Amino acid sequence: MTSVTKHLVELPVVDRQRDSVLSRAMTASPSRPTTDVSVVILDSMDRMFGQLLERLEGLTNEEYLWEPVSGSWSARRRSDGRVVVDGAGERDIDPAPITTIAWRLWHIAIDCFDDYSRRFGGDPSDAPETWTLDAAEATETLRERWNSYRSLIGRRNWWDQLGPNWEHWSQHSVADMAMHASNELVHHAAEIALLRDLYRASFAPPNFEGATLFRTSFKGAAMRGCDVSGVTMRSADTDGLDIDGQDLLFGSLCVCGVDVVPLVDAELNRQFPGRELQGSQTPAGLRDGWVAAQAAWSTTVADTPIELVDAHVDHEWSLAQTLRHLVLTTDAWLRLAVLRIEQPFHEIGLMFSSAAEMGFDMSSFRTDVPSLDEVLAARAERQQMVTDFLAEATPELLAEERDNPWGVEGWHPTVGDCVRVILEEEWAHLRYIRRDLALLA
Repeated sequence: MTSVTKHLVELPVVDRQRDSVLSRAMTASPSRPTTDVSVVILDSMDRMFGQLLERLEGLTNEEYLWEPVSGSWSARRRSDGRVVVDGAGERDIDPAPITTIAWRLWHIAIDCFDDYSRRFGGDPSDAPETWTLDAAEATETLRERWNSYRSLIGRRNWWDQLGPNWEHWSQHSVADMAMHASNELVHHAAEIALLRDLYRASFAPPNFEGATLFRTSFKGAAMRGCDVSGVTMRSADTDGLDIDGQDLLFGSLCVCGVDVVPLVDAELNRQFPGRELQGSQTPAGLRDGWVAAQAAWSTTVADTPIELVDAHVDHEWSLAQTLRHLVLTTDAWLRLAVLRIEQPFHEIGLMFSSAAEMGFDMSSFRTDVPSLDEVLAARAERQQMVTDFLAEATPELLAEERDNPWGVEGWHPTVGDCVRVILEEEWAHLRYIRRDLALLA
């Protein structure tokens, strides 16, 4: 069953203009002229769409992909790298599923406007299921599909029959279809507006961007996933201030006028011999860096008491979980990005905590807790894959360009970049787990 049959309710067949559903509705509205139906319909449609665009202003990716309840339909990245929507092609679901803003924008743009435009052009095939995880791209696609539909509908005779491309609606008028399309637009726009209101009221964190705070106590607070870039502290009590994060080394951090990032980087290289090779540009340097990282990991795993393997500090991963995440890292940056394997992920891999909210397909991964033997076996297998790859790597291969495995636009890493990401992840997580094991001990 094609998409139009789901959304278009059965109406009396329109044989004459005076019998049109639209004509009856217009006659009941004396405040508007009934002589130029085209102006009334198009003006109403334009205002509805304009209101939707206003409600989409400032939409973030987190809000766009927010699932108000467990099991919501959304857009998700599959293991083959494609982004598709849940339930595409499924019809007459009862009860209807709760959906995200991402799903509703796909439905309006593709399942409705694009579908109608294609039918007017002679193509009655089902709507594509592919979509985007980016809110700005979704909004722009919505605008493009609307403009195409708006241009087509504006050139039609309202009382023409739709024709065979519209299946059991073939004998209804263009006007009937336009009224239906307006109904789809306005009620889904209202649902999107409600989702935005619920998100803002329930989950949106306070925003101090650009604010000046005096005598405010953050004593003992924990900040995770917060943007503190450009923050200035003056006459602040910083005793015991603890800052940690992998991205720290890619920017600057000034303490009393001194950028301490180079000092921190040098100290970490001293504490973790071989870490300085994570940025190497040569095959030999990357091979040596990989050997050093694996030797350090081997020592850490061997020295960890069995009772601490699954123990963790608040909001941090245990050793077993960290090893599972490093399996995922290898799968993403070597097997998917570099080797372009269609099904790259091991089921034991562990995604970062917000992956589902960001729309990544989690169906490839186990939901139960694997045994330590399973984790170590998967980890050893992936370590050997990197070793074997680097043994044959050449400067020419390292210079080849690849796609970002997480679909982030604007950066197409080289093969060498992908290997360096793997090394950076190895050293960063080794540091995290040694820090946490010291606290647990």
